[in-house]
Amino acid sequence: MMSVVTHSGFLEAMGAEDEQALRQVGHQRELPSGAALFGEGEPAYEVFVVLEGSVKITRTSREGQEVVLAVRSEGDVIGETAAVDELRRSARAWALEPTRLLAVPIPEFRRLIDERISMCRALVDVLCERMREGTDQVLELGTDDALTRVGRRLVEFGQSGGTRTAAGLVVELPVSQQEVADRCGLSREAVVKALRALRALGWIEQDGRRVVLTDEDALRQRVARVDERLR
Repeated sequence: MMSVVTHSGFLEAMGAEDEQALRQVGHQRELPSGAALFGEGEPAYEVFVVLEGSVKITRTSREGQEVVLAVRSEGDVIGETAAVDELRRSARAWALEPTRLLAVPIPEFRRLIDERISMCRALVDVLCERMREGTDQVLELGTDDALTRVGRRLVEFGQSGGTRTAAGLVVELPVSQQEVADRCGLSREAVVKALRALRALGWIEQDGRRVVLTDEDALRQRVARVDERLR
């Protein structure tokens, strides 16, 4: 029940002059693995852009369960919603690995958005993409089986950070099986069964968090068939 790393990051969507202007008003901040960037309900003072590493975004359910909403990586913007609506943080963010960020004070961020139409459009593009992802997630939770949901996550991980080798597309999972389950809207046991089924089909090989998509085409076709049926 989350979105993965955006397909086109905020920095990628804007021009070089916009990026330079953003860097001039911001300062770099480094976080060790596991360090909190901000907490749910906290006042918002800065917008962040990931320069290196990755950040996990979570919320706590009424039952006290931590639910993964997104993982943002290089080029992605974090905390932009609070800059737009000027409300408190709606989620918690913390580093999945050693991470370097550009921290931009919200007044400066808003000024640049007002002054630079191209930067404003880049932000709108990112927000629209994330809104579409949210719609897709709601549809996925109501229609897809466990194997398809897990397969889609693996394909998305491969798109955002996979390495192609002779054995197939190698994916280093940035999160645990429980967090994959949270992302899929499944129990951890359902994810384990789905991974086992994918291995039995010969579509993946797995060693801990290292997953090789040995038959990437079959996996993509499985996901695409479901997506096509829903159009």
